[in-house]
Amino acid sequence: MEHSNYVRSAASFLCVQHLGMHVFRNALFGLPLAPIGAALYLANKVVGNRYILTNRGVEIRKSIGNKLEKRVELADIADVTTKVVSGQEFHHAADVQLRDAKGTVLA
Repeated sequence: MEHSNYVRSAASFLCVQHLGMHVFRNALFGLPLAPIGAALYLANKVVGNRYILTNRGVEIRKSIGNKLEKRVELADIADVTTKVVSGQEFHHAADVQLRDAKGTVLA
């Protein structure tokens, strides 16, 4: 019985030490880089576009000011495709492209 308690306490000590290394590594790298990630996210929200699907079409609007950049009517859309650019494959992401009957990209 005494031997198994020793093994359990040693294993729990190693788990705590291992967890401590993860916390240290995350604090060492994650905390200094967090403001950069937050700034990029907010910049995309501020300067980026919003895509609004209505019952008549797709509206592309600016995030600030709600200015209409482009409107594509649903009747003009023949196909919806996705295009994976570098860096998106790892995150299982892609850009959505709206195409007309000729195959040209509308938005």
